[in-house]
Amino acid sequence: MHPKDAIDMINFREDYGDAPMVLPTNVFINGLKNPGDKVEFTFSEKPYTLELVSIGKEHDGVIHVVMEVNNKTRVYKVETPRAKKKEIRFAKGSNELGSPINGNLWRLGNPKRDPIKTGDIYHKGEEIANLEAMKMETPLLAPYNCMIKEICANLNEGVVENQLLFVLKQL
Repeated sequence: MHPKDAIDMINFREDYGDAPMVLPTNVFINGLKNPGDKVEFTFSEKPYTLELVSIGKEHDGVIHVVMEVNNKTRVYKVETPRAKKKEIRFAKGSNELGSPINGNLWRLGNPKRDPIKTGDIYHKGEEIANLEAMKMETPLLAPYNCMIKEICANLNEGVVENQLLFVLKQL
């Protein structure tokens, strides 16, 4: 297999899991279109039933789809191309602390202290947050004695290099 094809297949499996292997082809390609449409299949020797209950109207680029999955009602949020995308702010000044790497913000604050909040004081070299990328941790340290003026990212959020994480006030 060509390397690009292998990567495409891996990405496809990450997005869709084993769905293409167990759903009937017409359902996988076309989906369930009308309320009451149902599909039954077996996966890992267990029977499953999916039934489309309703499809809501689009609102701000989001559609809510109600499904019965093994007789349990679930609501799925589907974003359309018109969905509002979160604007990424980048660190620009010395009072803004950006992400040093692309990764996942898996800890906010110092583990030896209470959860971080605006107004907290951190000393130079103290851990403010921790990023994870490829199972490697990267601590984000206070560059100087500072007060947290603004927290610009959320816990477990994926961040890109130089994305603004904190606005600081030097003490």
